[in-house]
Amino acid sequence: MRFTQFYRVGMAVGLAALLAAGLLACANFPAEGVATPLLPQHIEGPAATLPPTPPEFRFSAISVGANHSCGLLTTGEITCWGSDNPFLEQNDYTGIAQAPAGQFIALDAGSSHTCGIRGRSRDDLAADGTVECWGLNEAGQAEPPDGSFIEVSAGWLHTCGVRSDRQVKCWGSNIGDSGDDVGQSRPPAGSFTAVRAGGYHTCGIRPDRKVECWGDDSSGQATPPPWQFKDISAGDQHTCGIRLNGALECWGNSRAYGYIPPDIAFTQVSAGWHHTCGIKAGGDLECTGHGYRGGTRVNPSLAPPAGNYIAISAASNHACGILTDGAAKCWGDDFHGKATAPQPGYKAVSVGGEQGCAIRQSGSLECWGENYTQYLGPPPEEWAPYGPPEGEFQSAAVQRDLGCAVRNDRTLLCWGGWHPRDGAVIGTGFAAVSVGEEAYCALRESGGVECWDNRSSDQTAPGRIRISEVTPSGSDFVSISVGVRHACGRRQDNTVACWGDNYDYYGYCDADQYGMPICGMEAQGDYIGQAESPAGEFIAVSAGDFHNCGLRPDGRAECWGRNFSGQATPPPTAFVAISAGHSHTCGLQADGEVQCWGGVSIGPAKDVESGADFARAVPPGPFATISAGEGYTCGVRTDSVIKCWGRIAR
Repeated sequence: MRFTQFYRVGMAVGLAALLAAGLLACANFPAEGVATPLLPQHIEGPAATLPPTPPEFRFSAISVGANHSCGLLTTGEITCWGSDNPFLEQNDYTGIAQAPAGQFIALDAGSSHTCGIRGRSRDDLAADGTVECWGLNEAGQAEPPDGSFIEVSAGWLHTCGVRSDRQVKCWGSNIGDSGDDVGQSRPPAGSFTAVRAGGYHTCGIRPDRKVECWGDDSSGQATPPPWQFKDISAGDQHTCGIRLNGALECWGNSRAYGYIPPDIAFTQVSAGWHHTCGIKAGGDLECTGHGYRGGTRVNPSLAPPAGNYIAISAASNHACGILTDGAAKCWGDDFHGKATAPQPGYKAVSVGGEQGCAIRQSGSLECWGENYTQYLGPPPEEWAPYGPPEGEFQSAAVQRDLGCAVRNDRTLLCWGGWHPRDGAVIGTGFAAVSVGEEAYCALRESGGVECWDNRSSDQTAPGRIRISEVTPSGSDFVSISVGVRHACGRRQDNTVACWGDNYDYYGYCDADQYGMPICGMEAQGDYIGQAESPAGEFIAVSAGDFHNCGLRPDGRAECWGRNFSGQATPPPTAFVAISAGHSHTCGLQADGEVQCWGGVSIGPAKDVESGADFARAVPPGPFATISAGEGYTCGVRTDSVIKCWGRIAR
């Protein structure tokens, strides 16, 4: 896709258009959103695969330490945030918040280290189940033994896990806060179904659901009552458990668990260092202990946000939970960002060829798909994501070997292609960027357009027009969109200006002065007029590979340029956004539904690929943004989920 635009029609354009405009509007042009363009690669042949899709960003587990937090995504990956330095007054780097790559099925954060169990699923433990730890390791707490585990729990300076044979194995320190040997890493013999490591003590649940604890018992935290429990959690100087009837019971230092609400059933509990949080049967949170007095909150920083929760984890002075939609919420002390959880979902997407980039709700950039240059790095597997620059972004574009993005501070960065892998700063003061096969262009905040070549001179046939050499002047542009060898922009007066090459090289061969064939990008091809500027007003325009589509003020689509697959023959429907791809185009209606036309072609004047009917393949919306690529389309729904459909030729 080159880009997607959004606008107002009459008094309202529907939820999808309003969301799109709010999500992607540039600072100087709030009435029109400029989506991030992507140019698809050109691949011939009838073979096809399903399109790549972005990684999901929903949490299935969460755990917090003293100054960091970690979450397990539904994809099996772990992401951490907060401080990498356990001694905040020093400069020691220990990688506490740097989770290893790969898939996990469980995790638990200690004070300054975290451990996870490797595997693709709980059913896959026979193939893996090993424990991997990272972070501080001065007592050996981050050096797990070999073998398969079904559960792991990290404490202050020790870690324990339940092996596949239900035996508990602990590693790390046995020294308590007093300096004496208290034995928190020496578990008793016998079977356990669960284990929880606290500050300097550990507790486990036996098969008969009775609790047994070992280690420091200076406050009674290792002396459990004789009841049956279905869940327990060990804090610093106290332990809490949920009885079979849902009642919450705690033992140890009463200041740490404070007032326990009577006659309330709980489904989950987490004992922090000085406070305790539990999930009630209805999904609401209840927190007690330090910062709470008689059930009344004293310290406002420990107030949990409202919502229905499925998981909870409390630490020294902050806590995090997972909502029913998979989003993570944190509260309390946010020193070093430990209580600022990354947000799930996306607000913009752009695809092309076998690549895609999406901007998360947090502003970070996520890219996935094939890499075509050493500068982007070889993917570890077929649809492996590659690493874009860090930061918060408002616009992004990628095609084949080049990616570009505009940060929220208006800095334009590009990576891959002729640029360093870790990115090069092109300039500042930009609002949006569009990447094409032969060039990339960026829109300045002032309304001016700048373009740069993306290929060396010997890749352009003699007499071929370069986009960068014919870029129009002026500072009245509100959007830009780049195709293969042409670009279009919309001005403040709603007129469209296009520039560049009017020929179609795709699938053509010419002969040079010696009679040798010249094919592909160096061929002349037929005149198709994609760089001609249409008359009249448009409220959106999108440049495809060799065709363009724009929206008239009444929402009617009008297209020009290559049309051998029907990509330039739009239906008589009013749209609020439009996106032109390689040989198909999609429009977004005011109700959030998507309509596409054209198809996957295998060359000029040839049949559309069988089975690639994009109109029939469109999933139900409502969608907020859309992006058409080579043979497939992706869109961000109004619930921030990305859905892709169609096929890509390979």
